[in-house]
Amino acid sequence: STLIFLLTITKKKSRYYPNMKSLFTILFCLVFITNVQSQQNEQKTINTDSSASYNIPEYVVTATRTEKNVFFVPREVEVFGAKEISAMTVKMLPDLFESSPSVTMQKTNYGGGSPIMRGLIGNRILILVDGIRLNNSTFRFGPNQYLNTVDASMIEKVEVVDGPGSVLYGSDALGGVINIITKNAQRSSVSTTVSSADNSIVEHVSLHKSINNLNIAAGGSYKKFDDVRDAESDQIPTGFSEYDAYSKIEFSPVENHSMTAMYQFSLLKDVPRTDRIISKTDLQYNFTPQQRELAYIKYNASVNSSFVESFSAVVSYSRQLEGREVISMKNTKLLTKDRDDVHTIGMNIDFHSLVTTKHLLTYGFEYYNDLILSNRKEIKLATNAVTTKKSQFPNGSTYNTIELFLQDEINFSPFYLTLGLRYSSFEFSGELDTVFGNVKSTPSTVTSSASLLYNVTQSVNLIAGFSEGFRAPNTDDIAKFGKSGSGTGARYDVPSLSLEPEKSMNYEFGIKYRDENIRVNLFSYLAEYVNLITPKRSTYNGDDSLSGYPVYANQNIDEAKIYGWSADVMWNLDRNLTARGTVMLTRGENITEDEPLSRIPPMRGFLSARYDFTKSWVELYSTFSMSQQRLSTADIADFRIGPNGTNEFWTGNIRGGLNFSSNVSAIVSVENVFNRYYKIHGSGINSPGRNFTIRTEIIL
Repeated sequence: STLIFLLTITKKKSRYYPNMKSLFTILFCLVFITNVQSQQNEQKTINTDSSASYNIPEYVVTATRTEKNVFFVPREVEVFGAKEISAMTVKMLPDLFESSPSVTMQKTNYGGGSPIMRGLIGNRILILVDGIRLNNSTFRFGPNQYLNTVDASMIEKVEVVDGPGSVLYGSDALGGVINIITKNAQRSSVSTTVSSADNSIVEHVSLHKSINNLNIAAGGSYKKFDDVRDAESDQIPTGFSEYDAYSKIEFSPVENHSMTAMYQFSLLKDVPRTDRIISKTDLQYNFTPQQRELAYIKYNASVNSSFVESFSAVVSYSRQLEGREVISMKNTKLLTKDRDDVHTIGMNIDFHSLVTTKHLLTYGFEYYNDLILSNRKEIKLATNAVTTKKSQFPNGSTYNTIELFLQDEINFSPFYLTLGLRYSSFEFSGELDTVFGNVKSTPSTVTSSASLLYNVTQSVNLIAGFSEGFRAPNTDDIAKFGKSGSGTGARYDVPSLSLEPEKSMNYEFGIKYRDENIRVNLFSYLAEYVNLITPKRSTYNGDDSLSGYPVYANQNIDEAKIYGWSADVMWNLDRNLTARGTVMLTRGENITEDEPLSRIPPMRGFLSARYDFTKSWVELYSTFSMSQQRLSTADIADFRIGPNGTNEFWTGNIRGGLNFSSNVSAIVSVENVFNRYYKIHGSGINSPGRNFTIRTEIIL
């Protein structure tokens, strides 16, 4: 009945892609129904992966919601494992991605970090923690700092899926999906990391205890960062402090059944938004507090019933509290305090069914409910008199998400076909103001995808894919009220009703090569975007400016295209020596405005060579980036980019590790050895100058 319902609603004509969407939906349902009826009674085992052994046997779950060998995933994916995370002495999670062929990390401030994937940033990238959405309905259109609210010390691995993930994960997954998978702690340890460029210290403790079928883990981190120094001087203000804690309980009541309960807490205090201070837009701009909490209970089971092979169910609670304290240069005697407190209840249910030996279904249901509590106060510094002002978001507003998804993996060896379909419905409800009153916005959409993997030989896979992506208008798009932007790009946002989802059509082609010594990934893509939500000049109650800033309202008017390619090569020269090189190029065009698309990063890459000894290792590596002078009007007006764009750069770096014993180890790194002066495109701060880092760990 669900399939019939999905087929019925997709008969509504799509403005831009009616024929392709209708044909794909009919094909999907016909394949599904035919296979269910004719092959349901066959033996229920599946083997879509090769038994060949490769130099790096990685498995991922994010790309297909099933565990699969990376070589047989029909997408561009990247995995950062525990060994790599440890070797990079990552203090803040955004720093992990410097070697990525597909993720550029923009930093408005030192305590931030917003990934750019396939030319998109902010709420057009979906971030998950253990498969649960970190994104909520208040995520901003542009760069944000929320990735840094996840403590890198509690991470087991990070899986990155490039390109749309909307069929499996819903809204926001336009540019890609980043899934942060936390540790299943198996040991207790204490670690300390210190660095010179920011005079920082990171202390972390993790504890573990096993009792029969019960595993208990807990841990915490303390981080203190001073103002970071670039190649020439200290950048003031950039320093902040952070506190993190987590606990995890895993229990297996019977064989093939498991239950996990997890709690995470992160608190960042007095995180300055440096670009606002440097540009002299504000005298003070601090994110304080920046707090994130996540609690969930997950149940996994292999049931081997007549149709359902396995399932998982997750109930979650998330809280994101963002406070901002601002003193504007326009009025240095007035302190504005904003507080946006988002509480999210979530439920995810996944089922996996083996229809035949060569036919796997993955399907499920997702529900999220945001409750947004928002307030704004103005304080006269001379008298401490407090005045309540209109908050950025309607206080007490809600945002609901209900979604159904279905994925069909079919083995026509040597061809592997993956089809997907999703129905998504959203509802914003809130009291905006006296002009708009109490409003509701109820967008919905249907999304589809298809990918084909051709196993040419044991070592070569060819991949071709088509997918639709979307981002539903969220609370920030619909109901945001207040000043945003900086410098000449500053504006006053007012509510925008009747917005429709942003949509994209994506075409992807790739080659994966594996043998005993070499791993190669080559991918190219083209994405066409319509209905892009873009702030445009407008009026509010007849006025075209408020508080001295021009009034803007969001509209579905822009069309764009983004295309590019990436390459990732890893070569085991012998048992001990490994070389790696990555490079990517992205190009974006704003078709509506006939100009380059905003915030497109330049061509960039990473080169490294690592040698492993018996008890130690050493790695030489370099990051490089070309210049970016292809700028949009918004880029030129943005202080973080400006009319001259971003200069090219390269860095030389060295790091190494030593195991003093089975319980004691140390990692030492020297970053930016030649003390180069540079910054990542779109960032509000320069990257650190020469930086010495030491990390020690003791296994208890």
